[in-house]
Amino acid sequence: MRDRRLPNGVFAPYTLIPANLLFFEKSGPTKVTWFYELPPPEGRRNYTKTKPLRDEEMSDLEAWWGGQERLNRVEGPHAWRVPIGSIIESGFNLDLRNPNGSGDLAHRPLAGVYGFGRGLFARGPLSGKETSYKRLHRLHAGQVVLSRLKAFEGAIAVVPPEFDGWVLSPEFPTFSARANAVHPGYLAMLCEWSGLREIMQKASRGIGARRERVSAAAFLDISVPIPDMGLQQQLATIHAKNCHIRRMDGHRRQFLDSLKQSALNQAFGGLA
Repeated sequence: MRDRRLPNGVFAPYTLIPANLLFFEKSGPTKVTWFYELPPPEGRRNYTKTKPLRDEEMSDLEAWWGGQERLNRVEGPHAWRVPIGSIIESGFNLDLRNPNGSGDLAHRPLAGVYGFGRGLFARGPLSGKETSYKRLHRLHAGQVVLSRLKAFEGAIAVVPPEFDGWVLSPEFPTFSARANAVHPGYLAMLCEWSGLREIMQKASRGIGARRERVSAAAFLDISVPIPDMGLQQQLATIHAKNCHIRRMDGHRRQFLDSLKQSALNQAFGGLA
């Protein structure tokens, strides 16, 4: 069974209270119920008769739904699941609170996504009083995280283990790849691939401040080369070695810069 919770005012002016849509599947006895809470647009508390719900505002929900096979469905800031046993114990109460709200994520460290496939960076701790977002995205190691606003610059990365549990705003949707189809190392290589950046540039029309965001649905429509798993592993190994060489080169440059500065201090430090 699936429960989709709509924001206030979707059925205005007939009623202003929130509404839940229930979806039942004929696939056997219910073992778990998925919930998806559809948030109103940023800056709005509810919908009205003159400003109704629009199709494009459901693009993230459509991407999460996973098509007929329900592929890649995961829990997130808007989605969670409840075992049927818990629902029975509650007397079949389906008016359940979203456990992934921003209040539960307050004081968690805030991450950011570099452009050009350079990975994630730390932005510091986040207090619930310091954000206007009602919901936040919690990162999980191995997921792909995308900056909808900066996708055209290649702001996409695979979440490393050290960023597991960190948070980002809803402007950064996350995706989980099928483990039997994509090698994690190959996925990380794709995030750095300039060809993917060019594809996302085409998906984000406009220029400058007028450039459009890349929605989750548009991102999932992108096609990338996926060779067999054996070749993916080989490419992932080569990519990991290249990353190691780049890190070592960075350490070498830092060491030479510090050595140079130390030599200059020793040579000229005593001069007035």
